[in-house]
Formats: sequence, structure tokens, C-alpha cells
Amino acid sequence: MTPPDTHSRAPRAPSAPVVPHLGRLELDPRLVVRSFDAGFAAIAGERADEVLGRPLDALFSVRDRRGILRFDELVSHSNADHIDLDIHLRLGAREVLTRLLLTRTDVGWLAFVEDLGGAGNLVCELAQSRELWREVVHQSAEGVGVLGSDGKLLEYNPAFFRLLDLRSTRNIPLSEEAVRGAALVDLLQGDSLAPLRDLLAGRAALGRELQHRGRWLEFAARPLALPRQRFAGVWLTLRDVTERRRAERLRTALDAAREELLRKEKRAALGGLVDGIAHEIGNPLGVAVTAASLAQDQLHELRASFEAGILRQRDMRHHLQQALAAADMALANLRRAAALVAGVKQIALDSSEKVREDMSIGTYVSTVVASLSSLSSGTPHRVGVDVRADPIVSVFPAALAQIVTNLVHNALTHAFPAGRPGRVVVWVDQVAGELVEIGCRDDGVGMTSATLLRIYEPFFTTARDQGSGLGLYIVHNLVTDLLRGTIVARAAPERGTTVVVRFPARPGDL
Repeated sequence: MTPPDTHSRAPRAPSAPVVPHLGRLELDPRLVVRSFDAGFAAIAGERADEVLGRPLDALFSVRDRRGILRFDELVSHSNADHIDLDIHLRLGAREVLTRLLLTRTDVGWLAFVEDLGGAGNLVCELAQSRELWREVVHQSAEGVGVLGSDGKLLEYNPAFFRLLDLRSTRNIPLSEEAVRGAALVDLLQGDSLAPLRDLLAGRAALGRELQHRGRWLEFAARPLALPRQRFAGVWLTLRDVTERRRAERLRTALDAAREELLRKEKRAALGGLVDGIAHEIGNPLGVAVTAASLAQDQLHELRASFEAGILRQRDMRHHLQQALAAADMALANLRRAAALVAGVKQIALDSSEKVREDMSIGTYVSTVVASLSSLSSGTPHRVGVDVRADPIVSVFPAALAQIVTNLVHNALTHAFPAGRPGRVVVWVDQVAGELVEIGCRDDGVGMTSATLLRIYEPFFTTARDQGSGLGLYIVHNLVTDLLRGTIVARAAPERGTTVVVRFPARPGDL
């Protein structure tokens, strides 16, 4: 062969019709380029002459390590007469994806080069699609492996190799060379991989998760079927679900802690309620007992004077007045105690009252408010209803009536000082799809932020002589426990108070 720099023109192979994207090279036995045809010149471009006198493998792109390794493997076989592979060639400043077909001849080799990067080349589009899919799988955080019909590992991505962390019986990490092409079921050593091993061996696997080397893996196997082959192999996926497992354990622990906290809060609330009941009822009962004792003493003295014959009209009048005053005091306090007991009984409705009915919520609330007209009669206050929506909902009528009654009564009792006129508006609406909203707004004196924080406490009241302090406590319990809803209050001094109750139109069965 004559060195290329002694030629003014590159030698060409015998003239032949030019096939788009296809060129031919003639090589000597050592795979050195001796000549090329017009088709290769069209592929290589202006610098086609630079390939003359160069070994074929010098044209390979150094970035195509897979192709170079495959080429070396095929060439190393002494009996190789035909070589067929896809590889990138470096032609001047361009890299071209090609299909290279080599055939041994009497004088060397004949190479056909097909440009797979040519416009409209279906092989190129297929190769690009394959490379794109390979890159997607390669970069995936989910482990992907492909087993042949014989169970041998054909392909896998880095995540698959990393997650399995396969080791020998001596706990020595296996290399990729040892893994590729081996039967995967034989590589799955140790009890931690037993579920996956049983699945691949055809035995029933216990679940689809396993704990391996400190991590939880979720695995799945799906059969691969090709158009002309019913069963081509198995598609195996691995997903690291360790963080999800930790989150689930944390959520379980938080749920348990929340339940325990709720139990403690309920016990504390019950304890506070019992203490409050004992205190609130104890006071009027104590006064009633004292008053009754005083009335009894006065009557005993009256009887003693009468029996002794020394009873005077003035003394009789005095003893009777004292006894009547004591009786009035005892009766007033007993009535207060009875009202407190009645309020406590309302905290938990009777089972007979826990009957749910379908009704027009706006119509029912209007009826309840109308029945409360006696609360505002004879006062300068006005109570109105604004029905913005009237959906059919499933509610507990007794509970709903109690909520509306307590809200209106609370507003009329605390919002307006003596002689100050005011207005209370109760509205009904449907918000956020399936939520019913009932609100109560007044234009009264409002309340401070400190008072607002305590309005749901049992027996808390700013008007001890006019209420038991259980009204909003009962409302809160009914809304949150029975109706599974929420209650929010907003207020400011001299700016009125607004209480908004929301609950689902179709609460779950209790």
C-alpha cells in the first residue's frame, strides 16, 4: 500500500451505483484501509481521504466503549469471517452512528458502512429510540432487570445492581461480570432475599417486599412476551421503599401518640368537668342547705314560743319573715342547681335523640329560630335568618336545634348590655362542595382575645347570674363529636362576635 500523502487523489474502489447512506472500504489483512468508494466518501465528507492508511479501529469514537469492546471481542476469534455490529465512527469533526459489516476476502477484508444517522433512516430512528429508552432505564432510581427464558440475567440498570448488592457465599461483593449472564436465582444468597428467590423459583412468595441490608425493597416480576414468542423472559423491578416504610412507622407512632393524647385530654376534660360540676352545683346546694337550716331554726323557735304560751304577734311575724326569706333563698339556689344539672345532661344527648334524618337544612334552621322569638320579645333586639342555600342534608335534628338555640341564646345574653339594642343574624349556606355552614353573627360588644380563648371551657361565663357557662361547651361537643365538623369564633371588643359551624352534609355512620 502506498502511503496516503504520496497521492494527489485518494484511490477509489471500482465505480458502482451510489446507495444512499451506504459505503464500502477495502482493508488489508491487518484491517488497514486501502481504498473506499463514492458512497463512503459521501458519508465521510471532505476529509474522507484521511482514512487511507489508518487501521479501521482508529476510526472508532473513543466514547463508544461498548462498541469498541464488542469489536475487539469479535475480531479476537481466529475463525471470524463475518462481523456485524453498530458502532460510532469519528470522521473528521463528526461522529457518525454506523452499522459495520466486515467480510474476510482472499486479500484482506471488505467492509460495508451504513450511515444510521442519515435523515429518514428507520434503522437510525430505531437505534436512537433504543438508546433513549436505554438511557431512561439507566438513569432510573428504580432497579430494572431482564431475565431470559432460562432465568439468566440479560440486562439491568445500575440501580438494580446497587439495590440487590449481590454477594458470594463468603460475603464478597460480586462484580458485574460475574452477575451478567448468570442465573439470578442462584445468586440470591441469604434469608433476606428469600421472598424474591421463592418468586423466581416458582414458589409462592410471602408478600412483595423484603428487607435487605438495612433497606426495604418492593419487588415485582412480570412476564415478557414477544409477538412471535409467547414467553421471552421476565421483567423484574426493584423499588427502595425504606423512606416510605419509615414514614409509615412514624405516622403510626404519631397516630398512636395522638390517640393517647386525646384520651388524656378527654380524661383531663372529664376531670375538669367533674370538678366544675362539683364546684358549680356545690355552691348553690350549700347556700340552699344553709337557707333551709335557717328556715328550720326560725320555725323551731316559733313552735317553742307557741307551745310555751309566750308567742307574741310581733315575734311570730319576725320568725315567719325570716323563714320565708330563707325559703326563697333555698328555692332560688335549688333552681340554679337544677339548671346546671339540666345543662350537664345536654352534654351527652340521649340515645333516643341520636336519630338522623334527611331534611332541608335552611328550612329547619328557620323554624328553630322562629321558635326562639320569646328570647327577644320585650327587648330592643332583633333576630333574623339568612338562608343562602337550602340543601337536603342528613343531620341529627335534636343536636342541630340545640346548636342553633345555644348560639342565639348566647348572643342575646352576652352581646348586648342592658338597654343597648342589637341585631343577631343566623345564616345557612353550603360551601366547599359537601360542607354545610351555619353561622351566627351579632353586632354587640364583642370580647377580648383572652375571653375568646376560653369560650369553649365548661362553666366559663362572663355573666354568672344569667347562665351556666355550658352553652358553647355543649355546642363545641355536638359539632366536633356528633356532627364531625368544625367550629370557629371571631370577635373583637365593640366589633361583635361571629361563630361559624361547618359539618359534612352526609356524615359517616356512627
